[in-house]
This record gives sequence, structure tokens and C-alpha cells, in this order.
Amino acid sequence: MITALYFVGVSVFTLALFYVLFRRSGGLDAQLVANRRIPSQYVGIWMAIAFTWGATFFYAGQLAYTAGWLGLTFYLLGNGGGLALAFYLAPKIPVPEEKYSISEAMKERFSNKTGWVYSIGIVGIQGGYALTLQFLAAAALLSFTMQADKTYTVLAAAAAMIVPVIIGGIRSSVVLDLIKGSMMIVLIAVLAPLAIWKAGGFQAVLEGLGGYVAPGLASSASTSAWVFAITIGIPLVVSLISAGVIDQSLFQRYFSVNERGGRRLGWPLVAGLAFFVFNILAAASLGFLAANPSLGIHVETARIAGFAAIDALVPTAAVFFTITVIAAFVASGDTALNASSSVWAMDVYKKWWRIDATERQVMLVQRLAMIVFILIAAAIALTGVDMLTLTIAVGVFRSALFIPTVVAFVVDKKIIPDVFVGILFAMIVSLVLYGTGKYCGSAADACQSLPLFSAKWYEFSGALSGWIITGVYCLRIWLKNRTVIAYPPQYS
Repeated sequence: MITALYFVGVSVFTLALFYVLFRRSGGLDAQLVANRRIPSQYVGIWMAIAFTWGATFFYAGQLAYTAGWLGLTFYLLGNGGGLALAFYLAPKIPVPEEKYSISEAMKERFSNKTGWVYSIGIVGIQGGYALTLQFLAAAALLSFTMQADKTYTVLAAAAAMIVPVIIGGIRSSVVLDLIKGSMMIVLIAVLAPLAIWKAGGFQAVLEGLGGYVAPGLASSASTSAWVFAITIGIPLVVSLISAGVIDQSLFQRYFSVNERGGRRLGWPLVAGLAFFVFNILAAASLGFLAANPSLGIHVETARIAGFAAIDALVPTAAVFFTITVIAAFVASGDTALNASSSVWAMDVYKKWWRIDATERQVMLVQRLAMIVFILIAAAIALTGVDMLTLTIAVGVFRSALFIPTVVAFVVDKKIIPDVFVGILFAMIVSLVLYGTGKYCGSAADACQSLPLFSAKWYEFSGALSGWIITGVYCLRIWLKNRTVIAYPPQYS
């Protein structure tokens, strides 16, 4: 009940703040792209902050604790790679100052059908998965720090997320991300170094690089490392890299840039990537400290390893770490709501259902969509689904969109005109393979005679099928049309 009152209080304060800031709505452009007035020198940091979800603090610490440097390597490669690719592709999108979504760009580049796949995928992934992940992060954190009830936490967090975005749209994300970014700087510059110092210096981090090893067990052998790689590591990399290139929240920020700045975004994007990487390293260092046997840090569940470390080493600073993550999941939920609802309002409602809809009607539909999305996500979160499993499972779908998105902006339309069939086929095959492996892995008696290989290899092949099938499909079309020379690779 205390948690609920806390979040209600935050919501009321935020409501008053955003009413003062954004009581003059300014129309659809203000709601979706901040009137395209964001200075270009800030966009890299803004995109990096948006890509740092509340779950990032859990994953970095959890993987560092359970799998050591190997877990961090996979996570950093996936998450950092996804953001770097988004940075690489964003400047290649033609006429960004006239766009609202990445699905709109894909519709222009390929076809209406392909655009629809992206619209539905982005709405589902960011409206369902991204929000659910923030709720799970909130529940895990506040259950550990305040013994809060999961139901109250999820419902109260939903209220805290939806209030600012309904009032200010993406402009609310500017304010919330400023707070979130400030907290990330505190983690990098103060909290993590303070915990390392209290643990005895950087040597304490090095002693935990192997991850947690239960007493009486040998250290991780190459066999267990290989099992981790095929069941978690590689599928996680595929999922996270695929996330960056289709993340509407990232591209929505890029579309909000002031075009008068010339969009010379090289250094701003590099700075954003560096900031993102330092944040992950800071969070992971806490997981390494938790894994250090000489420190004797008690960790109830692996997902809160980083919180356990800072609570044990610097208890007076633990509240600031909690505030950092609360800021992260509220801002991330706000971002996911705005991203998914903007696609629904513009690409589904406005361009398909009601072409003659007024600006006021589109904004109303967007806000109603936010309510629907947040209720669905809260319901999924209350089932207690595991965060890491959810991320890998979602990767099965979004991985089929990865290669087509890259192809869209580096290969001319005359060479690869459309990818709809390849995407659809890849999604179906990936779902069948991964679903079979997941089901049989948890119900072995029903699947004793799986053809070709074990359930784990079915999961692994399902996670990679999106890349493989769409890659082969695009390569086949490219070989067929490779004699067509048309550079630079822009829309024809």
C-alpha cells in the first residue's frame, strides 16, 4: 500500500509539472516529434538514454553474477551492437524530417505489406514486451528493497508511466530522460566507484569476473560455457541487436532533430554509444562484486545481484541506486508507450482506418491506445514471466526484421525490391522451432523422439532462424539482380 501511495504521489507531482510545461498541446507534431526542435548535438545521448531500459540494470548485474565476463560480453555485444547499428542506419533514412516512424520508412522502401508487418511488430514489441519488462523490473526491485506487493507495484507503476506521456507525448520523455540520464551519470561516476572502493578496490571486481560459483563446485568449465552460449548468450545477442534497428523509440528521437542543424551527427552518436557502454559496465561491476566469494554478499535471486552488492557494501547509497532504476523504468515505460501508440495512431488508424481523421482524433486515438497497451502489459507482468526468457522469446520475432531493415538503407530498391515473403516465412519457422524446443525442454516426457537434435538445439535454431532465412532470402534476390547498379543506395 505504501508503494502504491508513493507512485500515486509521484504521478500527482508529475501531472502538475507536465500540465505547467505542456498545457498548450501544440498539436500532433508536438506530441510525436517535439515539433522537430531537438538540437542535433543532444540526439546521440538522448537515444542512448532511451535504449537504457530499467531492465538493463538487472540484466547487466545478473549476467555478470551468473556467467561472469562471458555473460557481460554477450550482453554488451548485443545491446551495444544494437544501438550502434541504429546510429549507423538513422542518418541513411531519406527525408527524416518528414517521418514519424521506422515502419513508415519501411513502407516507403519496400511495400504496404512489409510496412504493415513492421507496424504490427513495433506495436506488439514496444506496447507489450517493452512495457511488460519495465513492470517486471519494478516489481523485482521494490519487492527486494521494500517487500512491496507485486500487484500494487505493477498497477501503481502503470499510473506513474502513463500520466506524463498522455499530457506531453515525446516532450515528456525529454524531461524524464533528463532525470534518468542524470541518475545514470550518478551510477557511473559515484555509486559504482564507491562500491568498488568499499569492496577493496578494482581487484575485488577482478576476483568476481568468473561469476558466482556455489561452494563445493568446480569453476565453470568449457562445457558449461558452451551451454550458456547456445541457450542464453547467442540468442540474447540476436534479440538485442535486432532490437536496436527496429526500436521506434530510437528513430522517433532521431526524427525529432532540428534539421537546421544539418544532421551532422557523427560525434553526438559516438558520445551516446560511449555513455551507454559505461553505464552497462558500471552496473555489471556490481554483479562482479556480488560474485566475489571473499566479500560474502548474500544474493537471494540472481536478477537482483547488483542491488544486493550495493546494499551490502554501501547501504547508505542503496536508496540512490533504487531511485536510478525507478527513474529508468518510469522513463522507459513512458518511451515505450509513446512509441507504440504513435505507430498505432499514425500508421494504422490515420493511414489505413480513417484517412480523413482530424489531428484531434488522431491524438485521442493515440491516448486511448496507451491505456489499452498499458493494461495488457500489466496483465502479462502479473503472470510472473521471467525477464530473460521474455527477451529471448521476443527476439524470435524481431530477428526476422533485422536483416531487412539493414538492407533497406544500404541496398538499392532496384536490387531488393521487397522482403515481405522472407519476413513472414522466417517468423513462422522461427516460432515453430523455438516453441518446439521450449515446450520439449520443459516437458521432456512428451518429446522423447524429437527428430535431428535435442530441445536445446531447437531453441537455438529458432532464435537464429530469423537472421538465417531472411539473410538467404535477400542474398538470393541480390544475386539475381546484382547486375543492377544504382548508387547511392536510396529509394528509387
